[in-house]
Amino acid sequence: MENNIKRYVQNNAGYTLRHETYDNTDYLVAPVIMMVEGVHNGSHGPLYHAAEELGKYPASWNGIPVTVQHPSIDGLDVSANEPKVLEQFAVGQVFNASIDDGKLRGEAWIKQDKLKKLSKEALEYIEEQRPLDVSIGVFTDEEQKEGNYNGETYQAIARNHRPDHLALLPGGQGACSWADGCGIRLNNSNNKGGSKMSDEKKTCCPDKVDALIANELTRFTKDDKEWLLTQSEDTIEKLLPVEKKAPDNNVKAPTKAEAINVLKETVKNPNEFMQILPKEIAAQMQHGLKLHQDHRKAMTDLIINNTAEGTWTEDELKEMTTPVLEKIANSVKKEETQDVHDYSLMGSGTPEPQNNEGVLMPAGFGKKQEK
Repeated sequence: MENNIKRYVQNNAGYTLRHETYDNTDYLVAPVIMMVEGVHNGSHGPLYHAAEELGKYPASWNGIPVTVQHPSIDGLDVSANEPKVLEQFAVGQVFNASIDDGKLRGEAWIKQDKLKKLSKEALEYIEEQRPLDVSIGVFTDEEQKEGNYNGETYQAIARNHRPDHLALLPGGQGACSWADGCGIRLNNSNNKGGSKMSDEKKTCCPDKVDALIANELTRFTKDDKEWLLTQSEDTIEKLLPVEKKAPDNNVKAPTKAEAINVLKETVKNPNEFMQILPKEIAAQMQHGLKLHQDHRKAMTDLIINNTAEGTWTEDELKEMTTPVLEKIANSVKKEETQDVHDYSLMGSGTPEPQNNEGVLMPAGFGKKQEK
């Protein structure tokens, strides 16, 4: 039979914490269920742990170290009861161990400062009373005998439990899990051999607790009822799932006229309007806007340059609509400009000959030469 150290895991929640002083040291005390009778698949495979074996020597569980995770060196599990290992992993001890109703119960006395240093997450789990798995490190003898317990098969029976440590597993799960009834959790059933918790909460709202367990949207089971009954009614209501409202499919889409009115109210200038258009259309409109602006500038310059000084100002013309601006520009008498095809000022005053297409030709070119 083997006697190597083995791991088994439990999970707990819904408890009352208290503070104790031991050896001039302050401890945060939390109830714990370290193991329950049944088949647990630990590091040595599925083994059956009978209640009479777990509780054969309950006092042997008192004083074992409470560690964060299972202590290991170079990837190999080791006993927690070594000075260097204790310094590196231990955050407290187990006291008030007892066996009751097939459950190995006790209390985890934890040094808060040490736990905060090694695992702030684990301390938050305990202070917030969130489900926290634990795992026992234990030496056992194995009786090679296969069997079945409550529908679970096992390959051997664990005998002569010799406890080494209790590991806290924040965010983890062990062989004897929360669903199995283990962990840092409410632990006041008879509590044989140990002190009862102080300031225990009264049970509340059993109907709401039953409804919470029955709700398919939660993960609570009947194993959690004991803890849920210790919570306040307000807490139970907060744990109930909130139904999401279905989208209102009757909301009407805006009409074309309504959409246009929204654009009129929100779009204040051409640039804002072009920002909501496809790039190609926006580019075309930008080009057209540039031509329009150039046209208005040309008419404004024409009116100011061809009317008496002070008749019109640029600001006055800028406020006018384009059609009005065009009418004023068309009414202005433009100064005479020289015809680009008038060559009377060239040379002697005699126009140079042109070909029949009106193109200026060199003197004498194009005349019929007499022989």
